Amino acid sequence: MTDEVEHLSNTLRWTVGMITQAGPDDLKRVARAYREAEDLVSKIPKTEEGARPRIIACFH
Repeated sequence: MTDEVEHLSNTLRWTVGMITQAGPDDLKRVARAYREAEDLVSKIPKTEEGARPRIIACFH
């Protein structure tokens, strides 16, 4: 579990770093990709597991 937390923390740190260093065009591209991903994930039906399939899809 500790390795997973460390890997997720590193990924989050890298992502935040990329966003904070991005220019205006890159920020628009990131925002557009986020909205598209959010729309796709919202179309995944909930199961008896709740939102777990949606969360897993975000990591892929």
